[in-house]
Amino acid sequence: MDKPFLTIIMPVYKAERYLERAVDSILGQTFKDF
Repeated sequence: MDKPFLTIIMPVYKAERYLERAVDSILGQTFKDF
């Protein structure tokens, strides 16, 4: 298995209703020059 290029940690406390939207936003990023 290849090593991940980028690791994202999202601490969530009492914000479960926003979690799916936040993950979708991260996965939908198109900017490549980090």
